[in-house]
This record gives sequence, structure tokens and C-alpha cells, in this order.
Amino acid sequence: ARQKSEAIRKQQAKEAKRRKIVLGVILTAILIGVGVTIVLVVLQSSDDSSSSGGDFSSPLGATETAIPVGEEAAPVRMDIYQDYMCPACGQFEQISGETVDGFIDDGTIRVYYHTMSFLDRTSNGTRYSTRAASSAGCAADQGVFREYNRLLYENQPSEGTNGLSDDELIAIGEQAGTNAPAFEVCVRGLDYEDWVGNVTEDAFNDGVEGTPTVRVDGQSVEDITPDGLTKAIEQALKGEESPATSSPSPVPSD
Repeated sequence: ARQKSEAIRKQQAKEAKRRKIVLGVILTAILIGVGVTIVLVVLQSSDDSSSSGGDFSSPLGATETAIPVGEEAAPVRMDIYQDYMCPACGQFEQISGETVDGFIDDGTIRVYYHTMSFLDRTSNGTRYSTRAASSAGCAADQGVFREYNRLLYENQPSEGTNGLSDDELIAIGEQAGTNAPAFEVCVRGLDYEDWVGNVTEDAFNDGVEGTPTVRVDGQSVEDITPDGLTKAIEQALKGEESPATSSPSPVPSD
């Protein structure tokens, strides 16, 4: 677990470096008079799938910005910001997923999953992040989001590839227990594309700079290993503020 935790930290450091480089390019470009063009490119790459400003439908049981899992009366709220193409998100699920599930199952936490799409541009034009997040909404419609979410990470494609095809997403949905015909129509139709765009935009507006970002009762958590999450949740139950502020993987903009 210690080696896997270190892998997450290395991934975060790598993406942080890329973020700093891009921000430097933006500032330089603005100073030499071509800032408008550069800024427009970066804004589009930050949210390739966003359809802000329009009406959209949310998955069954979801809010406009997240899919909640767990008892409504749970004393602690956890927010997880993720992208299905994000390698560090896959590592987080592998290392800490069971811990999160355990706290959900015993009624301690209610988790709000914010399924973002900022890595669309790393899937060779297939917009995998948007397609996967939209399909997760389709799974939520049928009450199997948790299982589908887990299976997506178990079958996570490498960043920079085409990602999973719609056929593969549908097959994973069948493994999760979806109603195949209805799920297929929802996946192929990108029924929650606009919702995913809104989730992503809202996350940026809420100060999320990268994934995975984990917040417990509004406080960002730096140590997202099982021990770190457990400590943060215990502090929340006691009404204490977590002493650690997170340094999430910054959103790459290159």
C-alpha cells in the first residue's frame, strides 16, 4: 500500500509540473499580445464536453453536480472528484475504494461522486472521459452506480489511448447488473453529456484543481490512503477540522 500511495504522489507531482508550465505559457502569451487566442484554447481543453448555460437532465437520484451514494442521514459527507481516464484516480480506487465502501455501508458517510471530463483530450478524439462519466449516469439510473464505478476502474484504459469503446462500456454495464437494452440506448445516446459538462464546470468553479480530490465535510484531505481517510472521518465525527489541506493532482492543460 505504501508503494501504491507513493505512486499516487508521483503522479500528482508530474501533473503539477505540467500545470505550472502551461500557466507560464499563458501569462507570457498575454504579455506579448496574443493572450486571447491562447486563453480560448486552454478554456476549451479544460472542459471539452461542457455545455454550460443550457438545460440538462441529471441521472436518477443525482444532483446537478454529483451522484450521491449512502444514507441521507449519514453524519459525515465526503466528496470525491474523479475522471475515469485519470491514472491517480484508478490508484485511489484500488488502494482506498474498500475503505470508502466500508464507511458507506456502516452509515458513517454519504459520498458525492463528481464524475469529471477534463481528460477528454487525452483519448485521441474519442472523448472517453465524457462517455464514461455519462455511462456512469446511465448506471445510476438503474441503481448500480457503485458496482459500475468499481468495474470502470478495474478496466481503466491508459491515459493517451482511445479509452474503452461504447460496446465495452455496455458490456461492463451488463456485468454490473444493468438492464441491457435501456443501458445501451443511454450509453450510445450520451444521455448525460450535458450533465457531465456541468459537473466539470462546477468543480472548477468550486476550486478543484485536479483529480482525485477528496473532501470530508468540506475540508480537503491530503492523505487519501485508508489510514488518512479514516483519520479525516474520525475528526469530522468529533467536529474537528482536518489539519491537512490537500494538494490534488492539478488539471493538466497541455
